[in-house]
Amino acid sequence: MNAEKILIKTLLGDTEYRSVLFDVEPGMLPRGITTPGNVRFKVEDMTMFEEVYDAYMEEMKAAMDRAIERAKEAGETSLTLEGIPQATHTLAVIAYAVYFFGWAKMPDMLKAIQRDYVGCDELKAKIASVPAYGQGDEFQDSLGLQIAGEFNKRVTAAGLEAVTPMN
Repeated sequence: MNAEKILIKTLLGDTEYRSVLFDVEPGMLPRGITTPGNVRFKVEDMTMFEEVYDAYMEEMKAAMDRAIERAKEAGETSLTLEGIPQATHTLAVIAYAVYFFGWAKMPDMLKAIQRDYVGCDELKAKIASVPAYGQGDEFQDSLGLQIAGEFNKRVTAAGLEAVTPMN
């Protein structure tokens, strides 16, 4: 599964893919989780990247809080957030492709992702030109620091040690 699918599925409230970032066992529904039938926002209707980012962070914060609760219930002393490089690269790809450079409209981007870019060779080539996280893209670096910062703030406020590997 590629990172773009993980992000889009997360935005659409699909817990199977959210588990990739938050170590929730597939098929398990922690309390308060958004199920696929209970979508709170439509990505296709978002006209600015900030809306996508805000929606993503809303889901991330809720998932972080659930992970914190489970860690505390299990008697853990620390919590690790995996997937920051993949999440930030995915956000950057969507920002560049849809909002900054106009390579695709969001409904077309979603369709391309769902089809693994079959029949979308030009879009796929443009997306491949977006540098990976940690390759000097200041926008991605900034997103990664924001996500890690929010995680660290929430986890340390709950009295746990936050571990945020960035590679």
